[in-house]
Amino acid sequence: MPELIHCVGTAQPITERRLFPRKKSRVNAILPTQLRLDGRGDRIYLYLVDISRGGMRFNTNRELPTGSDVILQFPLTSFESPLSERGSLWLPCHVVWNKRLAGGAWTHGVRFGELDAVSRSQVDEIVESFSPDGHRTRFRLHRRLEADVQVNPGESWETVHASNISVEGIGFRLERALREGDTVRVRVHLEFGLPPMELAACVAWRDRVDLGKYAYGFQFRDTLEEEALILQEYIFRCLEEEFGPDV
Repeated sequence: MPELIHCVGTAQPITERRLFPRKKSRVNAILPTQLRLDGRGDRIYLYLVDISRGGMRFNTNRELPTGSDVILQFPLTSFESPLSERGSLWLPCHVVWNKRLAGGAWTHGVRFGELDAVSRSQVDEIVESFSPDGHRTRFRLHRRLEADVQVNPGESWETVHASNISVEGIGFRLERALREGDTVRVRVHLEFGLPPMELAACVAWRDRVDLGKYAYGFQFRDTLEEEALILQEYIFRCLEEEFGPDV
């Protein structure tokens, strides 16, 4: 089992009375989603930022009008087991607020409508799974990505192939043991004409996979908003290339 390592890094308000205690869990996952708005269906990518028992916050490439009622349905296969075995999640939502982000994306805050027993159970499971106690801090990528890593200042850069990436962090293997709290520099060479990025990252988990070789999950530190949006755009492009623009 991976060894979990503690890594210390550095909205708009919803004014309606809350039906559930304010307990949000950060998710940071991109989900191909079925959207129903004004009686019409559409397929979008939804970047789920965080979720609570009463609602969630997410980014999309289109605006959902404030005050509108929408239905969102997305598969749970993008999550780790046992969530991945739960089929899909169906959520009636009311858009409480939205805000335009740099680069043309929109962030939204929605309140859940009346959920059936299955949807309520699935929401509760997601909230608990991504809570500080349940979150394993693994970062997923649907393709291999070339990156360079510098373990210590002044050392040469080593080329690695990342198997996992998100706005939150990156995963790859190294033939050296890193200690708890170690911070490295990572250069990520993005495709699709996006600029390369150099970020600080610290060890979030490690797993010894062979003699002298470790698989690591790194959490990005002090990421700027524009850097997070570039990473989000890269993941959107990867999904579009793999599944098509209408997934």
